[in-house]
Amino acid sequence: MDLLVYDFEVFAHDWLVVFKHVGDKRREWFWNEDAEALREWMREMSDSFFVSFNGSHYDQYIMKAIFAGCSPEQVKEVNDWIISGEQGWQHPYLERCYFRFNDVDLMKDTQQGTSLKSVEGHLGLSVEESEVDFTHEGRLTAAERADVLHYCMHDVDATEALLELRRGYLETKLTLGERAGLSPGRALYLTNAKLTAAVLGATRAEHDDERAYTVPANLLREWIPDEVFGFFANMADPSVPDEVLWKLKLAIDVGGCPVTLAFGGIHGALPRYREERRGGRLIINIDVSSYYPSLMICNGYTSRNMRSPSVFEGIYTERLAAKKAGDKATANGLKLVVNTTYGATLNKYNDLYDPLMARSVCVSGQLYLLELAEHLVHDIEGLTLIQLNTDGIMVSLDESSYGKFAEIYHEWERRTGFGLEEDQVQMVWEKDVNNYAIRMVDGHEKVKGGYLVRGPSTVGAFSINNNATAVADALKAYLLDGTPIDRSIDSCDDPAAFQLIAKAGGKYSRVYQLVDGEEVPMQKCNRVFATRDERLGRLYKVKKADGSVAKIESLPEHCLVSNGGMPDIADIDKDFYKRLALKRAADFEPEEGTMATAKAPDYTSMNVYQKLAIARHMFVEAGVKKSGINDYVGFDYFELDDIVPTQTRIFAEVGLVERTTKVMRRTVSGISLENGAINGVHEEPAKIVTEVINVDAPEEKISFELDWPSINPILNKDGKDTGNPLQRLGSEETYLRRYMKMLVLDLAEGDETDASIGGPRDAKTPAKSAVKSTTEVATADKGDPAPKKPAAKKTVKAKRGSAKPAEGADRAKTAAKLADPDGKATRLQVAALKKSIKTLKEEYPDNGQVAKAVAEIGVETENLKKEITKAECEKYINELGELKASIEKGE
Repeated sequence: MDLLVYDFEVFAHDWLVVFKHVGDKRREWFWNEDAEALREWMREMSDSFFVSFNGSHYDQYIMKAIFAGCSPEQVKEVNDWIISGEQGWQHPYLERCYFRFNDVDLMKDTQQGTSLKSVEGHLGLSVEESEVDFTHEGRLTAAERADVLHYCMHDVDATEALLELRRGYLETKLTLGERAGLSPGRALYLTNAKLTAAVLGATRAEHDDERAYTVPANLLREWIPDEVFGFFANMADPSVPDEVLWKLKLAIDVGGCPVTLAFGGIHGALPRYREERRGGRLIINIDVSSYYPSLMICNGYTSRNMRSPSVFEGIYTERLAAKKAGDKATANGLKLVVNTTYGATLNKYNDLYDPLMARSVCVSGQLYLLELAEHLVHDIEGLTLIQLNTDGIMVSLDESSYGKFAEIYHEWERRTGFGLEEDQVQMVWEKDVNNYAIRMVDGHEKVKGGYLVRGPSTVGAFSINNNATAVADALKAYLLDGTPIDRSIDSCDDPAAFQLIAKAGGKYSRVYQLVDGEEVPMQKCNRVFATRDERLGRLYKVKKADGSVAKIESLPEHCLVSNGGMPDIADIDKDFYKRLALKRAADFEPEEGTMATAKAPDYTSMNVYQKLAIARHMFVEAGVKKSGINDYVGFDYFELDDIVPTQTRIFAEVGLVERTTKVMRRTVSGISLENGAINGVHEEPAKIVTEVINVDAPEEKISFELDWPSINPILNKDGKDTGNPLQRLGSEETYLRRYMKMLVLDLAEGDETDASIGGPRDAKTPAKSAVKSTTEVATADKGDPAPKKPAAKKTVKAKRGSAKPAEGADRAKTAAKLADPDGKATRLQVAALKKSIKTLKEEYPDNGQVAKAVAEIGVETENLKKEITKAECEKYINELGELKASIEKGE
């Protein structure tokens, strides 16, 4: 398919169109004096597809005006007609123009109000507007034409960038068009909703029964308050006009959670609420899988304009099969149909329009979920309803109540025919139903709302928002990990993360900035940054109708405008973004006098033993997952990044701090206590020491020690050092810090431990250890469940079986082995290497690079029969991982 991107610029006596070939990047352009050449060229390119932004509403009609033989002045009349809000096809000059070409408008299916200029800004491109005013009355000079050409080329480049971002969207439409028997041009021209109607074979029919709703027979009405049925009974009351009915809302309370029902859906959430999974308390989210499509299928709510209800059900089933089979093209295409059908059924300009079916989907969907929520709240003591939304419910409950919970929702599934997807939640912090941050037990994170979501939209109409991503990232880190806002903002040195795209809409004639108190003209769309330069003021917009002036919203008092490249990070006032992030964080905090979260335990009176024991339990409850993976093959381990954020948050909460130091190797002389003579010299090896300190009683500390082994450099196949001494020192420190944290938190890497022990050992025989666990205390008894300590400062060595949280010798021995990369590769590592080789050979059997890499490993390891070290094994796995990644990227 031959794709070209194009854009028009129109003035009083001049017009320009620029084309760019997507394939080879060639550009072609035509001015108004080249009108006949343009017409001839377009006829030659009749099989090509012309990609625009707003072409279906604007550019195609400018092209048709030129084909209708309009002069530049008449083309300007058509331009002004469209800009004033009229439809291009209705202009008298175009009544008898039958020229057609394949226009592909990227503005279709985008969120209302999205402009090409704002897209340029959010994509990080330069935001450029022509310096030649479009109200310019005279003919353009050569210099003005050069400026207009540059500007138009820039817009074409921006449209091409958007095309690359939305290429999958176009490919999906082509797939659906083929299914519907449409030409590629027709498929690309239609909106998603109209294309969906074509795929479903819809034929427009009139329906006058929008309000004839019937409550489903399989609904357990006893769980739903009478006032809810009374609310929806308004649909049958002819005295309530449509314009009033569809705006009605009903507020109710469900187990202490405020819930609102309306004709657009159900929403409820505990405001400013935070909860973590801990202490035998579960947080569970259950979502109905494909809820609206399921309602259409199970309850017969498909549009009556379809050929048959089975058509939609068949597409739904086929999509699931394609997804399971890995057929992404088919699965994505059919997903668009499945997810677009409901909205199209409520669109009076669509062939699927059948408002009763759409209303039935929405109302019944609310009733079913409300029934389930009320049942759970009533029958499960202590259950908290955290959130109730269009297709799901989030609750917290005691672990002992889970059986009853599952029994209730499984019965609901069997009776309704809907499927529920259960997610175990580690923590949730919500401002309201539309703004929240969630971390699942498996580590997956989900955020929602304008405060937190950035980038291109993933659902619904296309939009993109990359405003102040540093603020969104800092807020997310604060909500999920407790990371201080200041730290996140200060650590971000990417200027693009601080941009604010400020756009004045079509109602405004101009924009200006106050600089040293003087008005300086600005573009209508600008990339803005906060600055400390007090000479630079705010941006203002001037309304066309009456000349009134207003501030452009949500901007700092001192604005640095940088529409070209990004400014230097030193020129950005990070304090503005810190204040903004802190303000948004405050919107999540419970209001004064409310109790949105459970009262936190008082840790201040606990001693270091109690605190560490609780911290270890909290870490386990946090469900931290191992992210260290060797080449996608399942050999995983804890990285420092896995442990540190959660440990830091937990230690801060309970009142512990960790301090790690390296004790250098030293020579120690033995001195006789009788005569002071030196009676022996021995060397103490270097070691790493971690102290866990009670911040409420800093004299209380638990120490963990591990010998710092001297690690030989890792050599490549030519025998050369692959790094330098400084790199080795850093890697050693990272390696050992990781294992010290595992010791402190009592973390095990079970498979690795088993694989590292050569054979069975008598449980009664203690292993020799390089690890020591001691505590130094000099405080009065604080109710410690461990043995009482004398007031005098004394070192107490904790042993296995004591009440103190000491480390066992076998774990220490294993940790010491794991910290030594020169040791023999474990069985798990070798198995991971074998799996890596097998995976590559199976996935890329004909790839020469894979064959060569596998052969080299075979020669060097004698087909894995030769003993290899951990470092060598990991090197091979990493090399194969890099090879796999490069193949997947097409390198």
